Amino acid sequence: MGRRKGQGLSNLILDIQIMLSDLKNVLQKLQISLTQRTRTIFMVVVTFGLIVLTALTVWTCLSAGIEQNTIVKYQYVQKAKLDYKVFLKPNPLYEQGVLEMGQVYPSLFVNYLQPTLTYEFNGDKPANVKGNYSVVATVAGVQTEEKKEKILWSKDFQLVPKTDFNSPEGKVKLEKELSVSYDVFNQFADEVQKVTEIVSNVFLSLKWHIQVEAENEDGLIMDELTPKLIMPLGKKYFEITGDLEPEKTGAIEEQIVTQVPINKNRMILLNGGIAFCLLALLYLWRFVKVVTPSLWEEKVKEIFKKHGERLVGLEKEISLPREKIIGIKSIDDMVLLADELCRPIYYFHRTGFGDEALLFYVLSENKVYTYQLEAENTNVLFAPNETLPFL
Repeated sequence: MGRRKGQGLSNLILDIQIMLSDLKNVLQKLQISLTQRTRTIFMVVVTFGLIVLTALTVWTCLSAGIEQNTIVKYQYVQKAKLDYKVFLKPNPLYEQGVLEMGQVYPSLFVNYLQPTLTYEFNGDKPANVKGNYSVVATVAGVQTEEKKEKILWSKDFQLVPKTDFNSPEGKVKLEKELSVSYDVFNQFADEVQKVTEIVSNVFLSLKWHIQVEAENEDGLIMDELTPKLIMPLGKKYFEITGDLEPEKTGAIEEQIVTQVPINKNRMILLNGGIAFCLLALLYLWRFVKVVTPSLWEEKVKEIFKKHGERLVGLEKEISLPREKIIGIKSIDDMVLLADELCRPIYYFHRTGFGDEALLFYVLSENKVYTYQLEAENTNVLFAPNETLPFL
């Protein structure tokens, strides 16, 4: 029995060693060589992607976790309407004694105005509604400067004091009639201008100031409405304008905060991207071999960068007797010679451990001019018998 247990443990250890060996072989096959600069660029790009994906993940968790919704618990509408009639003195022009709304009124014929206010308040639920209204007449001297009205003087007259109203049903409807003497205010305006010697445009404004409150189990609302009539004074004729039909709506609202589930598909994609970036960083840091280009490679790159369009590659090395070969000191001299002879520059990459070199040729009728750039060491980015990776 003990032998069987020992054999089972030995087999398990052997299997683990085989798996680790296979994994090591796979990783060795995946190992690549990069320059320090190239690896750094890859790591910066992957790190930036990791930061972006992490930020998106945090934003997704925070933004999707809570949602605010507005619930309307009680809403209402209040509106007012001003109608008016203009009653006339006996005159030779009008047979009827009353003029309706929207006309031009001769000042000398006007006796008094009779505005009528209709006010309604309606809520969508029962509520205890209460409020008050008052009427104020304002006479004001106005001067227009640079398209802006400037009030020079004004005086208020209380026509109707604060009057309360209420309704336990949540709805209110008022209809109030008022008589206003036009001559009284016209004479007051003339007197002020004579006393102050200020000549300006004078207007009469009739304002109904309505304040209302509504309260129920949902809360309390407070609002107001101000319909008004406006007419000039001291004119031979006038028209009536103003805010005749104002309307306002309001509501009692409640903010409801609800928990919203996180988008699972988005989180899977983001987490997958983060995992990929982490694996990529691990691979670049652990399994990428950093190599440093040799001085010879740098010289070769510089030659091909500067004269690459003029170089012609050969499949085989040119073999000639020594007396027909003339050595040239530098690649720049080879370029000058090729220009003088009007010939191309050929090159051949000779490979082999310890014998790597780049050979350049310029052929003339009887001679071959050559320049040889020998590799200083064999610590290069490419294996023997391979072409230059940067050509």
